[in-house]
Amino acid sequence: MIGSNKEQYLVRAIYFGFFILFCAHWLLTSNTPYHKLIIVFIWVPAFLHVCFYSSRYKSLSRTGAGLYLFAAAWFSFVVIYHAQSTHDLRELKIPLYAGLTLLGFFAIAQADQEKCTRFLLIFAVLGGIGAWASWLFFYLVEGKSLLSRHPAIGLWSVIIPAAQATGALMLLVVSLGLRKTTRPLLNAVFVVTLAGYSIFLIANQSRGVWLALLFALVIVALLSRNRKIYLLFGFFVLALGLVFILDNSVFLKRGVSFRSELWEQGIKHALDNWLVGLGFEKFQVAIASSKKVWSHPHNMFIDIAIRFGAVGLISWLLLWGWAIVRAYQYRFTDLGMATLVLLIYSGVVVQTDGIAQWMKPNPGWFVTWLPLAMAFALGGSKQKVIPEDISEPL
Repeated sequence: MIGSNKEQYLVRAIYFGFFILFCAHWLLTSNTPYHKLIIVFIWVPAFLHVCFYSSRYKSLSRTGAGLYLFAAAWFSFVVIYHAQSTHDLRELKIPLYAGLTLLGFFAIAQADQEKCTRFLLIFAVLGGIGAWASWLFFYLVEGKSLLSRHPAIGLWSVIIPAAQATGALMLLVVSLGLRKTTRPLLNAVFVVTLAGYSIFLIANQSRGVWLALLFALVIVALLSRNRKIYLLFGFFVLALGLVFILDNSVFLKRGVSFRSELWEQGIKHALDNWLVGLGFEKFQVAIASSKKVWSHPHNMFIDIAIRFGAVGLISWLLLWGWAIVRAYQYRFTDLGMATLVLLIYSGVVVQTDGIAQWMKPNPGWFVTWLPLAMAFALGGSKQKVIPEDISEPL
């Protein structure tokens, strides 16, 4: 049996692993060291913690765990089913990776949920530096036009996924930091951080992310009735109005970027392969109004249906629905509020772009596995749901 001091070492290693997950992508240029560091500092310590401290997981939601295991089992079945054509079983490791990430976050939260929440906020604030650095690098160092779109520096090199993940980090600062603090110095830090995120997201020009972010800010404002959140919402709307005045083509000329046609063709693909999907086989989405061919339908749920069939989609929707209900039950806790807001934002933002969630750590993890990890962590420490709210959390 590992002693309590050694358990602390495991927990500290996992904290460092999540620091890597949240922050290292701004600095690295290759996914290989990024994934290896996550293996060493999240997945291995999480596995050891489960092996030697299984009693710590008694408060882990059985409903959530059952739904995850079912989704993972179906994913594995689909991968094996299609192995005869793809000749590749490497993806079978992904449910293990995702599961260990969920358990790793649960481990640090059950040890001290307040500390876990505090570090989550710190990691998100540090991300604001990356957002500022990205904007400064592309427009001042590289001299790009202020009207051109840009991704993030480091590993987040694809424009829309970078915006989706950055929006998630911004909401963590809003719900865990700006919403709570009354200290002027901290307020100043959060304002500078949120300014960096806002400038990055506006320059990124991902309109689906803008809509999801505005919707999430409305939810935070209604739940917390915080004047600072209303002001942030107003600032973001004014900033978008300024963008419209300076270059209305961002809103008008690009239209809806063939989204409705892509979704229609994606649904046809899903219906043609409704039982077990296509797995990781390559497919193309072509539409009549454009000569361009896409590799996915620009909607995560449709992509899940195409790749993993109706059962794969339903299992994911059930898991996501469980997470929303659980977060709502714990909405009076700091982590619960942040989880609820992030789940709502993520559920909206993947409607306009996103691929199936069963991938190695990438920007998509911040709108899929991160909010789920936070949902699993709720109730794992001394913080309990308010009795008059609901008697028995899921």
